[in-house]
Amino acid sequence: EVSQKSGRDPLAAQAAQNPLVWAGMATTVGALTMGMRSMLYGDRVMSQKMMRLRVGAQFTTLGLLVATMAYYTALEDKQIAKWSREDMNIPQLEPLPPIPTKSNS
Repeated sequence: EVSQKSGRDPLAAQAAQNPLVWAGMATTVGALTMGMRSMLYGDRVMSQKMMRLRVGAQFTTLGLLVATMAYYTALEDKQIAKWSREDMNIPQLEPLPPIPTKSNS
């Protein structure tokens, strides 16, 4: 399916937007594959190292995913707030004058 906005495949658009997440996913899959291969051939030390690398890559990927989502959510919220003021012709409000107080004289 082709994206309406960019005319590109949605996965390609997402990969361009989050390249570190995709690199983390590739690292996770690579470490898992190498760990399983090492386990199959009986190399316990390498298998253990690869499984530890896989856990680290998963943790890093998850952290990058959350950080990217937070960044784009904040960016979108900021843009929506800007559009809302402009589209609805809401003027910037002036601060209210201070409230006079009664002094006991």
